[in-house]
Amino acid sequence: MTLLHQPGRLPQKFTGVYWSARDGEESVGCGVTREALVKLASARGLASQNIEEIYLTYRSVIQDLASAKYERRELEPDKQVLVKKTDLGLEPKRAA
Repeated sequence: MTLLHQPGRLPQKFTGVYWSARDGEESVGCGVTREALVKLASARGLASQNIEEIYLTYRSVIQDLASAKYERRELEPDKQVLVKKTDLGLEPKRAA
């Protein structure tokens, strides 16, 4: 199913941007790490280090990545979707 992304807030122990999405009636927590945001900004020539600004600039790319991970059921142990810098295609994924 397609996720409908909604604005969210930062959990206390999370260093990145967090938002909520919906899959029908189900609420899905989504996030992107600070490292992914900084790497994305650097790769695209954005000088900002402000993670919220970076997120807002590339929100559609990041949310598309989160949706794709959700569709593939690549969830964290707590059932949330977390976009990491390796998900951005900027670094090769390590073999497990």
